[in-house]
Amino acid sequence: MELFNYFRSSASYRVRIGLALKGLRFDYKPVHLVRNEQTAEAFAAVSVARLVPLLKDEESLIHQSLAILEYLDETHPTPALLPADPLGRARVRALALDIACEIHPLNNLRVLRYLTQSMGVSEDDKDRWYRHWVESGLETVERQLAAQPSTFCHGEAPGLADCILVPQIFNAQRFECRTEHVPHVMRVFANLLFSCADGRGVGAAHAGWRGLAAGVLENTLAALCEATSTPPAEIHAWLGACIGPAAFEVGDEVRQAFGAAASGFFQPGVVAGKWWADLAGLARWRLQQSGVRHISGGGWCTHSEPSRFFSFRRDRVTGRHAAAVWRR
Repeated sequence: MELFNYFRSSASYRVRIGLALKGLRFDYKPVHLVRNEQTAEAFAAVSVARLVPLLKDEESLIHQSLAILEYLDETHPTPALLPADPLGRARVRALALDIACEIHPLNNLRVLRYLTQSMGVSEDDKDRWYRHWVESGLETVERQLAAQPSTFCHGEAPGLADCILVPQIFNAQRFECRTEHVPHVMRVFANLLFSCADGRGVGAAHAGWRGLAAGVLENTLAALCEATSTPPAEIHAWLGACIGPAAFEVGDEVRQAFGAAASGFFQPGVVAGKWWADLAGLARWRLQQSGVRHISGGGWCTHSEPSRFFSFRRDRVTGRHAAAVWRR
């Protein structure tokens, strides 16, 4: 099987969860939505809808995530994504559709782009739109889960509705939506995280301020997420040693390179036009903006800890630092 998908696409993520639950292997075929690869002729040759996800099973092509998941459940019935009884199947489908039809369509990339690019909606108002529909839509799911509590959405094993729930909560967290008003939803989500967590790859990136401003972290993150079918919210990032904010004096061109939104990471220097820059803080912020939620490290300053680190800025003597990351 081949799955044409995008690492940050909620609908694609649903199918990847379903494939993982059933233990089915597939070839990952990336289609980068932000770069509009879904509209390119190469993808149009296999997708009439020009949407992801698209599953190719031998010579058959299936689009729409719910249709794909039900196809997988019928062709690979164990473990089942739908209950055996008609009432149970109806409840699970209703839960799935409450998210896939009542929340997600209002907040997918095409809609958000239309709001900002065609209707002139500001980024702040776009985010308010997103949060409103997610927060109110999850209330409907919350009432259903509260009425029939279980470990997962329906029963003691993850199924179709859980495949739909997880990506929606990751998106809610990415846009900083409220979730404290849906405790049953978040309880199920926590159970699913434990069940679905997977670490299949590692990555390493190194950059000074120019590389950081140019997107080295974002590009590394995108490559890692794409290669491992993992959303940014599941990635664990560790920030290594760098020069600290009390020692990294930069010119105004550095501050301008990061834009007004990052102004809080620069403090006025002693000399006019100079700034103390928080490089680790900027890296953490850029990762958070990309959806990474698990970030640690970043507390070591190479300039102020001579017993631990070389610093050419401090000593005018070069040295070598090393960091390692590996899979176990």
